[in-house]
Amino acid sequence: MNVNEGMGNMRTLEQKVDVLVRYCVAESEQARRHYHANLQSLLTVSPCSDLRSRVDRALSDLGIPSHLLGYAYLQAAIELVEGQPEAAYAVTSCVYPGVALRYGTTAQLVERAIRHAVERGWSRCDETARELYFGGKTNSAQRKPTNAEFIARIANLVRL
Repeated sequence: MNVNEGMGNMRTLEQKVDVLVRYCVAESEQARRHYHANLQSLLTVSPCSDLRSRVDRALSDLGIPSHLLGYAYLQAAIELVEGQPEAAYAVTSCVYPGVALRYGTTAQLVERAIRHAVERGWSRCDETARELYFGGKTNSAQRKPTNAEFIARIANLVRL
């Protein structure tokens, strides 16, 4: 099982610090080797590809076309919020500028592209997918989620 699955990033960080401290204070060489191996396994786990596949699956399920620029921006935004959950409360001041910096564009263009992608996906996906990801009975006539709601919800589901 992936170390990051089922627990938040803070928990993983706490584990790394704990193992590092135990390594530093270990009295025997055997204990140091044991903690060194544990630390190496914690540091080499890379959930990025697994995270990317979960994000891709969610966006695909929700009908967002992968050829849209907003699709790539949504991937980056969801990954950013998944790694830093507090960023979900500062989408306009943190997430959009972060994604814009990564792609060499402006925060306004990122916001617009994501909004367009969410609109397209909301109108294309079936009711079952909406219920699965957003809960309750939904239909296309219902209000689509805002960019911030969409990003936070998918990041939360991907994290779990």
